[in-house]
Amino acid sequence: MLIVSHFCKKQLLNYGKIMKTSIANLTSKGLITVLIFSLLLGAVNEVTAQDKAGGTLTYKGKSKMFDAVIKYVYLVEGATDLYPSEPIRRLIFSTVDLGSKIKSASTMRETDTSLKEGFEIDLVKGPRYNYWMVLNNGLVQYSGTVPPENLVLTANSPTQLTGTFKQDNSEAGGPKIDVTFEVNLLKKFEK
Repeated sequence: MLIVSHFCKKQLLNYGKIMKTSIANLTSKGLITVLIFSLLLGAVNEVTAQDKAGGTLTYKGKSKMFDAVIKYVYLVEGATDLYPSEPIRRLIFSTVDLGSKIKSASTMRETDTSLKEGFEIDLVKGPRYNYWMVLNNGLVQYSGTVPPENLVLTANSPTQLTGTFKQDNSEAGGPKIDVTFEVNLLKKFEK
């Protein structure tokens, strides 16, 4: 019995050493794995949480009714031809993904040429915001101004906006817009 006990004790000590080494290796490897997984998950969340938009844009043309479903929104900042000395923020709402085109643009003006179905709002200082609507692959356009109250923000920081935008200009021949959105700053144009 004494020999068995001594043998068991020796085996348990060896087993304990193996377990300590395994746990130490597992812990360091596990921490690295968890860290890498967390970073990847954070990157995925950044991409998926980046831009959320939902809503409609309706416009009655002379001979046709246009209904667009808004799925994408982008927030950019920079100087424009109208405001060359003071950078503005612009919300761009679209039916199609324009993210890569906006990222590759060198000036804020280039973001206008990418938009073929949707609208933009220039968040400028003053009593009204400028907006521009485009439909039918750029063939139908309408521009105007809206009171800032039409844009209701529940989050407003230099790098993120969340809220709703509602505008009914149909009586004056303009669009009817109703969208909700959550967006992070995609690009800040230096020129």
